[in-house]
Amino acid sequence: MRNLGRPFLAVGMCLVALVLCSTHDEGRLQAQELTDRQILVNLYNATGGPNWTNDENWNTAADLDTWHGVSTNAQGQVRSLELPSNQLSGEIPSELGKLTGLTSLGLNNNQLSGEIPPELGDLANLTWLYLYGNQLTGEIPSELGDLTLSYLDLSNNQLSGEIPADWEILPACRIWIFTGTGSRANYQT
Repeated sequence: MRNLGRPFLAVGMCLVALVLCSTHDEGRLQAQELTDRQILVNLYNATGGPNWTNDENWNTAADLDTWHGVSTNAQGQVRSLELPSNQLSGEIPSELGKLTGLTSLGLNNNQLSGEIPPELGDLANLTWLYLYGNQLTGEIPSELGDLTLSYLDLSNNQLSGEIPADWEILPACRIWIFTGTGSRANYQT
């Protein structure tokens, strides 16, 4: 009988090791940073990329700065993402907040819906944010107030609520915000 215990003990130890290894691998995968290319591919897939008016070089192995509407800095990071009036539809992926080199984001005049991702407030280098002319809903994320924007235009959406009270807005920022309730804020500070 004593010999029967050893196989069960060995199987049990293997199961524990398997669980620990899978948990470690899962944590490692979560910790991996997405590349700018992966983030842009996520945007393409989330917003109906094959139906865009112009998707030249998107979702290909071509250099990112040859993708329509994308420019990069000397380090190859996405610096500018400008896709106005390009038939984007769906929700803005929160991963866009991981494009650390981004200084300008223009997704205006499309059919984007859902809420503005608060993760866009992580874009420390962002100075221009144009999301006007979509069908965005919900409140304006207070996280956007952490940015040092020169221009912010969220007009012509279905946003609700007020400008977040904790915004100590941004010296020299022109702000246009129109909410779905008809209240309007047009500030130049």
